[in-house]
Amino acid sequence: MRADLGALGASAARWSVAALSLVALAAGFTTAPVASAEAPAEVSSCAVLPELAPGDRGDEVRCLQFALILSGHRLGYTGEFDATTAEAVREYQRSHPPLAVDG
Repeated sequence: MRADLGALGASAARWSVAALSLVALAAGFTTAPVASAEAPAEVSSCAVLPELAPGDRGDEVRCLQFALILSGHRLGYTGEFDATTAEAVREYQRSHPPLAVDG
């Protein structure tokens, strides 16, 4: 289930996505897999979508998690939009006004 963001919320989500994308670019985003006990799937391109929501899974969520990790948030690179990912998104939004804190 996805909430209707409305014009202002959608605009804030696009700015949030743009800011996270810039963080990934500034850090020299590569497609190398992250080392872990179980190697996660490699993401060949990165596009964070503003309509991601808790419960979503896949490469788009991995991209969001990667960008959040690059911006200093501690969370797993799981590909699952879980409670930890949602809290990291809210923390990012709180620290980058005028973004709406809507997760």
